[in-house]
Amino acid sequence: MGFFSIRFLFLCFQVQIRLCRQLKYIENNLVVELKTVEHDREILKNSLNDNLQERLKILQNKIDNYNIQIKNIVQQEKDYWKQLEQIIAKLVEKNN
Repeated sequence: MGFFSIRFLFLCFQVQIRLCRQLKYIENNLVVELKTVEHDREILKNSLNDNLQERLKILQNKIDNYNIQIKNIVQQEKDYWKQLEQIIAKLVEKNN
């Protein structure tokens, strides 16, 4: 090999070393970014979970309140028909 071939190989080797260093630097940055993203994802997951749990509690409370209202309305209806039945019975007794 001539001087220029050795010089060319040496330059190629230096370029390879620089590229490897850059790739290692990029890899390190990507690892840091990946850890950051995983951390943020965990925070969002926990936040979303907490938010959904809170919304679920609110909806359950609303359902419970509606069920109580329905129960009260049904009881009022029963009381109304019972009173109406008593009134009709009294009217029938008076007319007999």
